[in-house]
Amino acid sequence: MLWQWLHSSEMETIPKRYAQVFKERSTRKAFVLDPVKMAVSPDGRFVFTIGSRKIMVISERNPMEWLTSFKIDVFNLNLEKRQSLNLNDLFDFGDYLIHTYAIDNNTLIILDYNHRQTTLRQRIVKVE
Repeated sequence: MLWQWLHSSEMETIPKRYAQVFKERSTRKAFVLDPVKMAVSPDGRFVFTIGSRKIMVISERNPMEWLTSFKIDVFNLNLEKRQSLNLNDLFDFGDYLIHTYAIDNNTLIILDYNHRQTTLRQRIVKVE
């Protein structure tokens, strides 16, 4: 009985951290290097990696508004080529870059979560 009480009170004091895995904090004016997010096209020919992120505040009023930019590298494994792209001006991008996946050789989906708005967004990126 004592073990149950100790175990239950221990569980109550442990903070819940289920979303902390994806947390990528930075100051809004900083240039940061985030953990690499990667996606592979369904046929395995292309690999998309999202690397560095730049955040620019456009309004400090309440609610604050910002633009987010990413560097995307596209690797063509058949041709052994790499192409670097800039994905600029994503408005109101969330604090959490959750996941990326490719639905074909030219289309990348980016999921982000904005905790202020409690919004999970899917953004479609066409790679030409």
